[in-house]
Amino acid sequence: MNPSKRKVFVGQALLTLAFAAGLSGPIAAQSGPTIAIRVYNYKTGKQVVPSNFVINLDHSDEIENQSLKIDEDGVGRVTLPANASVISIQATYSDSTLFYSGCDVDKRASGKRQWYAISEILKTGIVAANKCDKGKYEGKAHLTAVAGEFVFFVTKGMNLDMQQ
Repeated sequence: MNPSKRKVFVGQALLTLAFAAGLSGPIAAQSGPTIAIRVYNYKTGKQVVPSNFVINLDHSDEIENQSLKIDEDGVGRVTLPANASVISIQATYSDSTLFYSGCDVDKRASGKRQWYAISEILKTGIVAANKCDKGKYEGKAHLTAVAGEFVFFVTKGMNLDMQQ
């Protein structure tokens, strides 16, 4: 084989390998279950339409928003890896530059996130606690969650502790 044809052949072989490796990535990842996420104002119980959600899995700081989609009503849907066991969710506003303060974490628990079992969300759904304002509005909204759904309460205002 002459040198110029060999270069073309090697280039084509490398391109084929790169393409095959790219195709095998998503196949190996094997997506798991999808959950729906709804957010409500802690005081009024009215649904909030966030700019974005920040999804963390299995006590990791790595953000897992690759499969996240938010509809016009503000309901987020995220497909999780099949091996994920717990999830922490935060919501943002002002084009994702500010975080809502989640009401599921005691404000004295500086830097803490609340983690939820994905298996429980899938089996029964979860409505997170509303601890804002010392729980004064807990139960006021009478919200329920269906299997595969996570519902939580927020208050507007950046809480730096929630970002740690």
